[in-house]
Amino acid sequence: MSKTLEITKIKKLDILQEDFENLSQYNKFDFNKKNIAVIYGPNGTGKTTLSKIFNHEEDTEYTVEYIGNTYSNNENKLFHVIADQNNRNIIAGETKDFILGENIAKETKLKKNIDSEYEKLFGNLKEVLKSKYKITKQSAYLTEKIQNLKLKNIIKIMANKTKKVQDVDMDIFIDTFNKLGVNDLPEFDDNLFEYFIMNSIDKKDPICRTIELDISKIKKVEKISVIDESSSAIQILEKYRYVSDCIVCDTTNINHEKLIEKKSQLREDIKKTLDTVSEEILTEIVDKIENGDPFEMKAIVFDALANGSLDRFEELQVILRNYLNIVLDNINNDFYYFFKNSSLERYYSEYKALVAQKLELSKSDEQLIKNIISENLDKDVILKRDDNKNIIIYLNNTKLLETDRKDLQLSSGEQNFISIAFELLKAKNSNKPIIVLDDPISSFDSIYKNKIAFCIIKILNNKKQLILTHNTDLVRLLDVQYQNCFDLYLFNNKKDETNGFIPVSKDEQNILLYMDKLLNLLRGDIDNEILDEKLYIISLIPFMRGLAKIINGANRKKYNDELTKLMHGYESDKVNLTEIYNGLFEKQIHSEYIINAQNIVELDLSNVEILKSGKYDLLNKTLKHTLMYLYLRLSVEKKLREKYPTETRKCELLGEFIDKALKAEDKQEARIKLNSKKTLLNEFNHFEGNMNIFQPAIDIADTTLEKERIEILDILNTL
Repeated sequence: MSKTLEITKIKKLDILQEDFENLSQYNKFDFNKKNIAVIYGPNGTGKTTLSKIFNHEEDTEYTVEYIGNTYSNNENKLFHVIADQNNRNIIAGETKDFILGENIAKETKLKKNIDSEYEKLFGNLKEVLKSKYKITKQSAYLTEKIQNLKLKNIIKIMANKTKKVQDVDMDIFIDTFNKLGVNDLPEFDDNLFEYFIMNSIDKKDPICRTIELDISKIKKVEKISVIDESSSAIQILEKYRYVSDCIVCDTTNINHEKLIEKKSQLREDIKKTLDTVSEEILTEIVDKIENGDPFEMKAIVFDALANGSLDRFEELQVILRNYLNIVLDNINNDFYYFFKNSSLERYYSEYKALVAQKLELSKSDEQLIKNIISENLDKDVILKRDDNKNIIIYLNNTKLLETDRKDLQLSSGEQNFISIAFELLKAKNSNKPIIVLDDPISSFDSIYKNKIAFCIIKILNNKKQLILTHNTDLVRLLDVQYQNCFDLYLFNNKKDETNGFIPVSKDEQNILLYMDKLLNLLRGDIDNEILDEKLYIISLIPFMRGLAKIINGANRKKYNDELTKLMHGYESDKVNLTEIYNGLFEKQIHSEYIINAQNIVELDLSNVEILKSGKYDLLNKTLKHTLMYLYLRLSVEKKLREKYPTETRKCELLGEFIDKALKAEDKQEARIKLNSKKTLLNEFNHFEGNMNIFQPAIDIADTTLEKERIEILDILNTL
């Protein structure tokens, strides 16, 4: 099946043109023969936006097809994104993301399973304590009665709402649960079991107080029955306050308030005669036992106070303590079975066995780290275990992952290099089939640029890659490291232009990257592609002057001086361009083009095509742009010399022309505007510092240049 990535929709807010919401042309990347697609786009095109879209970030959408499957922003299964290091301050991730030796991979998988199983088991046990045993706080009565101190501490943590699974040491947890056994349970009444749990939540509950009561302190209380009778009478009087007659003896016109007051006073008078223990038993046990008393606690406790008979009370305590033990044994058994039915113990045993072994890298990872990182930085990358037995990557003695780069004691270049190198290792081990790299060498010097290009080729050799860049150095270095390893695409995102990812042919890719291949083309086969020979040669004037400065030969100075005359709008001397072109490129053009700067200014450059369409479209665009840069420069100098001859008579440089001619206060606006265009008018016409003919044309859209042309000519027309 074809390994072509087809993009039908990409969107982030309104950053990309509407064309990208339904992209039907220039939307395919062919990975059938090459693993790398380089997407070139100047700053501001939207490269970082692309990486954010493919990284599934907020306010992004995409729909793509790859190997018969459709992927969208609803999932994140296709792209692994390495962001520009400007957006990356730490090397994020876990050790397993970067290093995958066989045992390490198994170990990290087990660790993940253990953590997942532990969290699941912890949550289940916490829910059992809450729902079945009503244990929701550390001080719960049932918790305090657990004899196993380690288990008690674990349950206290589970009952604390602010505590989490991480607050229980896993080693202690597993050791404690491994030592649990199944406790035999006697027959018991389910209703009594449930009642006991519901009424023994707090140590102040009647059941708990009854269990803990010292029987030797119970004394017979005289007139205790009067207290009970008075309490019952008060309840009846309050309940039937609206009835004027007594509902018991039919006495008419009774005074409810007076009777309640009388009974209450009688009850309180007797209570005052009670000792402390008897009063506590009465108020904290008897009075607080509500309806539904299956253990008959109220009657038994009251009888003990009224008659001093303790036999039934002792029997009650025995029964309650038996149910306490039954509940505690049930907690123990529930915990035991939950633990044994989980996979935690098995995973943990396997993990402990692996941890006891020596840490070893896979051969491929070891070679990559040794050859790429250690040798380049002269620092050792080693693996150690922390106190929790997690595998940690160290650079010398500094923890590498999740450490702020400024704390790594590395230079900025080393920080960026180690960061991108480990991001590449992470990408190598990713299960996502396409790696997206956003400007991977944007802030590196020449040495590190070459190293990063090597890392990309070496580490990601088995991955499909989309490399976003505005740097032709990276494109060239990739080709140097591994010839013919990528296809090149130009990313265009401009209103009223052809947008998308425009493929660059192999022929144009070569002349874009290598000066010798460009010169060979200009010396040879370009003739068959030329539509307008005159405009073709004129468009090469700035490039030819740059070339004349660096070649050897008797005519070097002559060519330079003659071409310079064609680059100043105030010059009128005629120059034989054919002679210079033939001399520089060893050609035999027979048509004679003898022109001066004035002839260039008089050219009609509307709808110009210099080369045939198809084979060298990028070069055609470039030549049209260089011709326009020259035309505009000459137009400015010509206009300023003609309009302000006195002010500019000694001027030679463009900046001097602008400042001298437009120094008057009423010309300030025009001066500022033209000075703001100096990069286009001046620097773009000079190749002495950089002989790449494709720049800046490769970075400027046709519509942008047309806008600049109109603005510059409008300024001149206002003078």
